[in-house]
Amino acid sequence: MSKLKVNELDTESGTTITVTAGKTIAGTDIIDTAQIAADAITATELADNAVSNSQVTAAAAIAVSKLETGNRGDTLFWNAATQAVRLAAGTSGQFLQTQGSGADPVWGSVTEYDDSGLQDDIALLGFRVASNGSLAKYNLVDQTVDDFQDGSGVSAPSSTAESRSASGNYYYGAVSTWETGDRSSTITVTSDANTFYDPASAQAGTAGTNQQLVNGSTTGNNTTASMKQWPNQGVTNRDIRFDLGSAKVVTDAIWYQSTTNGNGTWKWQADSQSSYASAVDVGSSFTLQASGGSAPYTQTWTTELGSNVTAYRYWRLRGVTGNFTAATDQWIHEVEFKVDVEGADMVLVSTTTAAQAAPTKGDIVFTYTNGAGTTTLGTDVTAEISADGGSTWTAMTLGSEGSTGSHNIATAHDVTITSTITSPWNMAYRIKTLNQAVGKTTRIHAVSLGWS
Repeated sequence: MSKLKVNELDTESGTTITVTAGKTIAGTDIIDTAQIAADAITATELADNAVSNSQVTAAAAIAVSKLETGNRGDTLFWNAATQAVRLAAGTSGQFLQTQGSGADPVWGSVTEYDDSGLQDDIALLGFRVASNGSLAKYNLVDQTVDDFQDGSGVSAPSSTAESRSASGNYYYGAVSTWETGDRSSTITVTSDANTFYDPASAQAGTAGTNQQLVNGSTTGNNTTASMKQWPNQGVTNRDIRFDLGSAKVVTDAIWYQSTTNGNGTWKWQADSQSSYASAVDVGSSFTLQASGGSAPYTQTWTTELGSNVTAYRYWRLRGVTGNFTAATDQWIHEVEFKVDVEGADMVLVSTTTAAQAAPTKGDIVFTYTNGAGTTTLGTDVTAEISADGGSTWTAMTLGSEGSTGSHNIATAHDVTITSTITSPWNMAYRIKTLNQAVGKTTRIHAVSLGWS
């Protein structure tokens, strides 16, 4: 092989030195950057992996699109080999979750916070606040709380067989029945000294034999061992008191006497305390005057007592104005009461509260006790919610959340309202007690209704 040594190659004519196809020029320092035209080298002239990281300067400004082909929502990250790789888009609602420097990031999903326990706590707190402050029904934002300090939170026209215990502050189902016969062992009758007198005491103004009023005799209490009213005695602030032995809802009473004479104006009052320090009027005032075709003459108080739904232990006839008859022959025979007896199925409907916006979900928390037997949720007690003032209802599946003190807790959370939702979105609850009898009674103590 021969060698040709020259200091410089130049063209004989023109500006191009042609190397025949298939032939190469070998050697070092043959071509430098000065001999390469701008943009003359493209991807086809570069071998795979010919350009590494060390050949790319920080000022190269390589577009991210050159690193990896991706789609909208994808994310680039660097893996364990320090290579940029693509994490495909996750699903709607997911978030990018780092796993620290030792692992690749992943898409994570948010677990919805279960605030049912918090809702129960708020409701129970509301119950306690209401109880401690002796408050009636009150409203929170998107929630009502009622622990039945009074009956203002219950719709009497919409409810049935509901009776409220004033001493226990709870509602129960009751059926009205007349208590007759000798009740002197269960009812204690007293009066002030000048209301009645015992004829045997020579009209001395001392209290008569008060228990005669509940001994079961409606005609026979007309002897010297019985009772008369004090003739022509003023009745203002006089009273005849009945301790029923336990709190009872009185819905009527019958007064038996031997004449039809008038005896002044009176009213019924009741209290949970024997002192009558917090006595409330039950019904309006009336003239104490029996009527009828023959003795014993009677007077009833269906109008005055018929709307009562609250149980009290202590009841009294309280004189308002006027006088007893001047007649000296008027005997007082008997007083009987019609009372609600616990053990009837009840429908308890709340008054309505307007929501601030159209609701789609409902929650309820209520406490209850067993007056007798054991209550089964969903069988012996049910709950519903209404968003149209009680025209239509959505059933709520109840679950037990244990107890607070001596009260059981029933709840239903995040219930989709499927009944009509009509502006102004008057919210209400309906609780039913079922299968009630003497051996099974359910008492509702407090209710919290919420919506969103």
